[in-house]
Amino acid sequence: MGLDVYGGNPVVVANYNELVRVSKALQLAASNLDHARFAGVGFSMAELGPQIQLSLLLPGLVDRVRDLAIKAELAADAYFSAESRVIGLINQVLSPLSTLSTYLGQPIAVMDGSTKLLANLGAVFAVAGLSGQANLAKTAMVAASIRMTTAAFGYNSAQHLLGEQQANLKLAHVKLDVNGSAKLVTLSKISSVNSIGEHASAVAKAYDKPGSRILIDVFKNGYGRNLVVYIPGTQSLSFAGQNPLNIRSNLTAFGGLEKSPTQLAIDSALSQLKAGPTDSVLLVGHSQGALVAAQMATSEQPYNVAGLISFGGPISQFGLEVPVISLQNHGDPVPHLSGQINPLAENWVTASNPGEYASVIDAHKMASYVESAKELDQSADPGFLRIHEQIGIQPDKPGMRYVFELSRG
Repeated sequence: MGLDVYGGNPVVVANYNELVRVSKALQLAASNLDHARFAGVGFSMAELGPQIQLSLLLPGLVDRVRDLAIKAELAADAYFSAESRVIGLINQVLSPLSTLSTYLGQPIAVMDGSTKLLANLGAVFAVAGLSGQANLAKTAMVAASIRMTTAAFGYNSAQHLLGEQQANLKLAHVKLDVNGSAKLVTLSKISSVNSIGEHASAVAKAYDKPGSRILIDVFKNGYGRNLVVYIPGTQSLSFAGQNPLNIRSNLTAFGGLEKSPTQLAIDSALSQLKAGPTDSVLLVGHSQGALVAAQMATSEQPYNVAGLISFGGPISQFGLEVPVISLQNHGDPVPHLSGQINPLAENWVTASNPGEYASVIDAHKMASYVESAKELDQSADPGFLRIHEQIGIQPDKPGMRYVFELSRG
């Protein structure tokens, strides 16, 4: 079917809306020029001569301007996925509502009629987006529900809401969920991989029982090492238990005020491997794994972060400066839990699979992303190739795979 790919290309400096604006402006200019052929026709020979010359020259000029308008619109479609356009439109529609809600009442204030309306609309959008066959339109509904609900309480994003609540808990001396550790369970020989499909398959292996494990591949590189950390997504819907890959870690990581137990456990694993200044670490994660990886990539580390590969991760809210490859399935609402879209940046490439899935669960499954990743490997998009080269590790290089079991506490 082919993936929609945008970003990662320093040549592209405009966003989708700007390209469309330029296209519409060119179309208007072409229309005005076309009308100019028949405007102001005089009856004297002195006026008629220049008018004839203008009438002869303008058709060619009008065609050239219209051609530029078409090319601008084609460029917008080529560089931006349908996904980003639809979610971007939702954001534009809902941003005024978010601004308005701050004037209607304070965050978490007594619910007035307008707040109830936004909250109820958000609930309706969420139910509609999460039910039935998963596709792009349903994903847009989920993103809209998040924006509406957070706007109802006077917040401009889900991160803003969660972050403020975490700050309030901290001020009240309520301890946040900040414990996590890692224990080495197996060690084996491995060869390095470079394709996105093989990286995805490695993340899928991290889901093997007991389901609280990460894989870290280590390869020697001159005076230092290349490390690849494979992090699975949420393993438990519980707020308790020993597995840190649960809903509670999602909320902690999403708020961003404190390190989640998952991140602390991964920090523990990398510390045991003595990851330091001469080491380069590539972070690869699915869902919560990508969320935690983004949090790690935006905080100070004792090692160098080589880049981030995200499979269905909600990472658009992070100001990532490292090379990023973000793979998203159209029917998967998880990458849009922030209510935002991935930025158009020369260090960040986003690939979207336009395929439809039976449900949002199927769209979000790691198995679905393994197939999408294999398709991405066939892409000739210059932005993708550029970022892939930046984060790529020489394939077939011998190394060791460390498997750590994570726990809370």
